[in-house]
Amino acid sequence: MNKGGYDRWLTANSASGLAVLGLALPYPSAAGIAFLGWGCVFSGWLSFLGGGPRTPADVLTLLRLLILFAGVALLVLFHLPLFALMLFTVSLLLDLVDGWLARRHGETAWGAVYDMESDQAWVMGIAIGIHALHPAVAWVLLFPALRFLQVLFLKFTRLPARDPKPVDGNNTRARTVFAIVAGGLLLSLWPDLPTGLRTGLLLGCLLLLSGSFLSDQCHLWKQRRKGGAL
Repeated sequence: MNKGGYDRWLTANSASGLAVLGLALPYPSAAGIAFLGWGCVFSGWLSFLGGGPRTPADVLTLLRLLILFAGVALLVLFHLPLFALMLFTVSLLLDLVDGWLARRHGETAWGAVYDMESDQAWVMGIAIGIHALHPAVAWVLLFPALRFLQVLFLKFTRLPARDPKPVDGNNTRARTVFAIVAGGLLLSLWPDLPTGLRTGLLLGCLLLLSGSFLSDQCHLWKQRRKGGAL
């Protein structure tokens, strides 16, 4: 994979992603449309950098993205939250299947990156959807913003931002955190969920996700102090 190209992609993707999230604060519906355009442009660019889908897992990851975009469109353009919730759920479940396919047919560095960035797009899409339905929890937009801010901070401090498995090649903790956070976001999208329960659920998931990012950050700092290869 073109590492220099991916570095540039990360910077542009993070900066523009934060711009879309900023638009979401006053204009959630417009941000949904902007998200679809952002997603198509940057997923296409990333696919080009990686030479396109190469394995069954990569193809399934692309399908996950298409289902995600359809879910966001149903939510922000046609105001069909239950149908959107179904598509978000299907997209998330396919994440489990593409992980199984990757292990069965051989994991690749490109596949790991593609999967990680698709997870980020999923979190961003559902966060924009939750905000569109429940403006009182606008801080749900912090979920995708955390990753974008982390990438830009790592670039500023010249620490590596492109490794999907920064902790010694093991992403078990990160995948567990993502599964819990994704489940919490799905539940929060349910239209009839009591407001207090939604707020508490999102707050707990946000704290968990923040701790995960902080753990990765601390690991990279320790590696730098030890003079490890970064």
